[in-house]
Amino acid sequence: MIAISLTFPVIAQSKRSTGLYLGGGVNMKRNYRIGNEADGYDKDNVTSFIPYAYYRSKNAAFEGFFGQYDFVANKLFSFGPAYQFFGEKYEANGVEDRKAVPMPGIFTRILLINFYFYKDVMGESDGTVTDIFIALPFTPTSSWKIIPRIGIQMYDENYVDHYYGISEKEATNSVFSKYEGKTGSKMYFTLNNDLQLSKSILAKFAYGFELYDKGVHESPTVYKRLVPTARFILLFKI
Repeated sequence: MIAISLTFPVIAQSKRSTGLYLGGGVNMKRNYRIGNEADGYDKDNVTSFIPYAYYRSKNAAFEGFFGQYDFVANKLFSFGPAYQFFGEKYEANGVEDRKAVPMPGIFTRILLINFYFYKDVMGESDGTVTDIFIALPFTPTSSWKIIPRIGIQMYDENYVDHYYGISEKEATNSVFSKYEGKTGSKMYFTLNNDLQLSKSILAKFAYGFELYDKGVHESPTVYKRLVPTARFILLFKI
């Protein structure tokens, strides 16, 4: 399971946290799906233990399941290619398995406003994701950075139909009614924290929530609109 809400890019870091870090941690998310039998899912929560890599240079950044290259790299404007994993693992009796896939895209940033557009070229959903958000980092201390982030992700019909829709065949073979996906979205807020414990140890922890619109919530596989999320990652500099 990839808890995408917790692996989004938060690239503004202190100089001490640049370079390559490797480690791992745990992603946690309130379960909002019905009947999911994939690993890490139970009645109430989704928990995934993951290896984690973080790298940053002047132009390139890689964190978790996200990466980007900034052709401009200044405080006013950024532009370049990016990729991120989207979708989530879903397995239920009588329903075709769904899985997360990497989706390439492009991004631009104007001051604090970030625009990302991704396209599934792996053939999983053939869908698109548009992500628009504002992130405003500040530093209470020299070793602690807080990055609140608020945004919206918008999904096209192909994406919603694949990950949340139920085909006629699946409706016949499962307990779910037929559902044709339409455009959908989720609003989200995440409070990210980066704590430099030493020159070689970086802790990253976050908590927040996701709020799905009716395009997703009306799916017979979804029973909750407001979904709390959390993450803790411990990294060691290489």
